[in-house]
Amino acid sequence: MKITTVLSSPNIKGNTSIPLKLFEDKATAAGHEVNRINLAKLNIAGCIGCGACQSVADAPGCSQNDDGSILYQGMIDADLTILATPLYCWGFTSIGQAAVERCIALVSGYGTDQYSSLIDGKKLALLVTCGGPEADNVDLLPVVIDRMTDFVKTKVAGKYILPLCTTPDAIKPEADKLSTKMVEELLPK
Repeated sequence: MKITTVLSSPNIKGNTSIPLKLFEDKATAAGHEVNRINLAKLNIAGCIGCGACQSVADAPGCSQNDDGSILYQGMIDADLTILATPLYCWGFTSIGQAAVERCIALVSGYGTDQYSSLIDGKKLALLVTCGGPEADNVDLLPVVIDRMTDFVKTKVAGKYILPLCTTPDAIKPEADKLSTKMVEELLPK
């Protein structure tokens, strides 16, 4: 299985990287191909709403000339994409939000009989770390993922939340448990 992980933390060695790296290592050890995209190392602007992408059916038709193509290709090539983010103001980080917005370029013909997606039928999962509790804190991101997967015609493969994160070292036992659960639920036996 080809897996693309998308880390949207501005700190590529922060809390979110711990469970994500553990998952990546376990997936690789099980024979899966893993490609990590660190959004903090890319230049991906938010969607400008020009609509140019909607007229291109066989490729991402985004009019912006930035690193969005790296994100698009990673998602197109993958059987499973994992969006990993620390929780910022009840949502994605700003770089994560920009990437999610730009996924509109993977779809064309929205609202017409020609509605199609370059990642139709693929799997998408969410991994969130947060400093606080899960309740009344992380409740919006799973809704965003549900709506996003409907729009881009993918399947929700899982939603994984690691609350009460303090420091990368302090979360390692819980991160290891969560990464094991992700492997068990996301990867074919």
